[in-house]
Amino acid sequence: MSNRGAKRTLLPDWTILFGLGGLCALSVILFWPYVAWQNAVSHTPPSAGSQPEQARPSPPTPVVPSALQLAGPHLTWAEHAAEQRLQAQLERIDQFFRQSKNHTPAFARDALSFSSKWRLILDYVPGTRGDRHVEYIRERFNEHIFSPEELETLLKQTIQAYVQQLDSLDNEVLVRVRVDTADFSTTYQLATWDERQLRAEYAAAVEKVIHASQADFANTAAGEVVSLIAGEVLTQVAVRLGISAGILGTGAAASPYTLGIGLVVGVIIDQIVWWVYDWTADPKGELAHELNRKLDEIRLLIIGTEESPALKSRLTKYASQRANLRRAALLSLLQANHPQP
Repeated sequence: MSNRGAKRTLLPDWTILFGLGGLCALSVILFWPYVAWQNAVSHTPPSAGSQPEQARPSPPTPVVPSALQLAGPHLTWAEHAAEQRLQAQLERIDQFFRQSKNHTPAFARDALSFSSKWRLILDYVPGTRGDRHVEYIRERFNEHIFSPEELETLLKQTIQAYVQQLDSLDNEVLVRVRVDTADFSTTYQLATWDERQLRAEYAAAVEKVIHASQADFANTAAGEVVSLIAGEVLTQVAVRLGISAGILGTGAAASPYTLGIGLVVGVIIDQIVWWVYDWTADPKGELAHELNRKLDEIRLLIIGTEESPALKSRLTKYASQRANLRRAALLSLLQANHPQP
């Protein structure tokens, strides 16, 4: 009897499994909200005011470039730009002579006309002036080809324009360097200067360099530079055309510039007169051809070649002197605030 009662008190196996499953389900239901909350907290980004557990390293402080590192690329650019702008200015001279050659046929007609020949005959009559024909040829040359004043104006404008472009390059380099120093304003003061102060400080630096180097070219005013270079070029042209250096030296002290232009044109006129003497050879065509050849010769002598340097060589030399002055003055201005190591 007692053994049967003990067996009835034991629960079957499926009842135990059912109870354990219920306990597990109840645990999941009770603890799932907590687990979800913890997961959300762990993925929430920190607020703007919160501090990270470990601070990020600060970016490295930029190294301040030296004066040469700042100015060097811009100085090199200016030197290349000066070469290109010189070529553009010399093109003006080429264009001037090309246009002049368009009028040589009209000049040849006048030079070989009856009026020209009649003046030539009258010059050989005793008691007459003796210069009617030369004066007539000169007038026709000035009217059809160019006058000494026009050639003088051309050279003045060419040289003056190039000098002004070199001044413009100085200003462009200053602006470029000031832009590059904007990130280092505590080291380079010119980053905070306006355009007027920038130019004033640069002009002062130029004066210091000139005084220290005693550069004569830099002490010359722009107008004097124009006359000086033009005088040198025209004197060389006149000598190569066959005019003696003694004749040039006679009046060079007074005005070598105007004297050179007058002699250059004078040589052309003299040769034309001799061509007109032989009017029985080919008339107009030969004279126009010879005059075109002479104009090409004059143009090359003015611009210059490797064998006979003239205007191009002289302006290139001047640009090189200006480049050296620009470099020294700008580096001095920068190094005054941040000496180069």
